[in-house]
Amino acid sequence: MASKLLPRVLPPAGAPAVLAYAPGGGSSFRRHPRPLIIGLLFLWFFLPCVLVEAAEIKGLVRLDGPVPVQEKLTIEEKKGGNHSTEGCGSLVKDSQRLQVDGAGGIKDVVVWVEAPAAEPAPAAAPVLIDQNQCVFEPHVVGILAGGEIAVRNSDSVIHNIRIFREGNPDMLMHQWQKADAADIPWRFKEPGRYVVRCGVHHWMYAWVFVAPGGFVAVTDEKGNFSLAGVPAGKHTLHVWHETLGTKEIPVEVGPQGSAQEIRFTS
Repeated sequence: MASKLLPRVLPPAGAPAVLAYAPGGGSSFRRHPRPLIIGLLFLWFFLPCVLVEAAEIKGLVRLDGPVPVQEKLTIEEKKGGNHSTEGCGSLVKDSQRLQVDGAGGIKDVVVWVEAPAAEPAPAAAPVLIDQNQCVFEPHVVGILAGGEIAVRNSDSVIHNIRIFREGNPDMLMHQWQKADAADIPWRFKEPGRYVVRCGVHHWMYAWVFVAPGGFVAVTDEKGNFSLAGVPAGKHTLHVWHETLGTKEIPVEVGPQGSAQEIRFTS
């Protein structure tokens, strides 16, 4: 029976031979076996370290101390014209600046990590920001640089969409949006914090947090968040809230992910 032949591995021209096919189907070391052994040991010990493993960072953002009383906004009634409040529902609305549940979980906290994805992410669909009863929902969205939003008018009144970069009074866009009009898209090319406002209903605004890259999430009504697909390793978890400020927290993500509890004080 013919012997099974193994692949022949030849060194570059002029280099000493390390491994070559030997008659009879075996392989033999010739002259310099040490480089091959060192190479195999390197792969054995270090290859697992360079493989990128994707895991999840999940957690809770909580406010220490007593749960604050929900702030209320009282809106002046106006009838007729572009500034009409007819169709805005109740004229006493909950402020969206700081929303905390009974257990201290904080809504609308942005959490992000700058890290390359283990696998290329598919193009994200535009994030919808709806105007419903003269309130932007959601109040905070998080996207990556190059991402897009779509602003919708679900009200029976006209709105006036304006977008600003935080701290800059210059409008990036300005467009009227009638009831049942088409969604208004807008793409954010640069990272930063942006404000979407209605020019006729002064209490209406939303935040668009544009992360430079990596992974971004916004906490839900209980303060929970999840960042899926983060490579294993050491990272910095960045945290932002519009009234509570910022935090930077070192985290280490293992194959099983990482669980975090982040605390703010009022």
